[in-house]
Amino acid sequence: MAEEQGVVDKADEQALGAPEGVRNRDLSDGHSNKGPNAPAEPSNAPPVKEPTAEEKAATEKAEAEAAAKAATEAAEKEAADKAAADAKAAEIEESKKAYPTYGDETADAVIDLLKESNVTPAEADDIFREAVEKGTLEGIDWSKLEEKMGKSKANLVKTGVTEYYNRINSSVKAVVEAVTSVVGSKENFDKVAKWAQAKETADPAFGKELDSYRKMLDSNEPTTAKLAAEALLKAYNADPKNSSLDVRRIDGDSAPTETGFVPLSRADYIKGMHEANAKGDQAAVKLLNDRRLQTIRLGK
Repeated sequence: MAEEQGVVDKADEQALGAPEGVRNRDLSDGHSNKGPNAPAEPSNAPPVKEPTAEEKAATEKAEAEAAAKAATEAAEKEAADKAAADAKAAEIEESKKAYPTYGDETADAVIDLLKESNVTPAEADDIFREAVEKGTLEGIDWSKLEEKMGKSKANLVKTGVTEYYNRINSSVKAVVEAVTSVVGSKENFDKVAKWAQAKETADPAFGKELDSYRKMLDSNEPTTAKLAAEALLKAYNADPKNSSLDVRRIDGDSAPTETGFVPLSRADYIKGMHEANAKGDQAAVKLLNDRRLQTIRLGK
């Protein structure tokens, strides 16, 4: 029966026009509703075409050019970044050079600390401006300075600035007292200064002389400042357009003569010459010599 069944099956297959073995593989025993697998979906993708030798060469060339361009751009960026960094470093170095030299050991040490910490003059100006404008240390932003250069160095700067400020303040006070002792009062000195400024405009020769007196008054040396004040008072009194000033000496020196000349003692002469020579101030040296010589001629 098995053979007959097999024969019948083959016959059926042939009668249906199906290839031999299809019925048994796809339709099983004839009782399943599972038909043959659906054909694969057609692909819309174009057939892959192998590039020609010329196309391969062109692709390789394009890739090489792109790589070269990227390398060039990277090199240019690196060069630009370096140039910017160099410019910034040069700016910092240049700004360091802009710091003044005070000729004072403490003040110059403070400047050196600021330079070492890359605090530029502009940054230092921001930190110290209010204090400079108001003439007091209370306006200094110490916390900002500490952020910029660290607590230890900021403390050193604070100590140095405070010491220098107190010393200069004391020196300025001494200079003011010395000048006042010559002209009698701040009001008198203001009159002399206003007259000197007006005369400077009309008389260039006097302007050069006045520049020397300004340097002497700005020297923070009481003796030198006193010499400048005496010279200015003498010039003021010599001008017939000016009325006499009420000058009352408070330092025990001889009172000014009618011509405005103040005698110079030997002790003050020696002290003044020492200070003037130490500064290389030839104008002060000449003024000291002239005053001492005139004092001797007056028998004093």
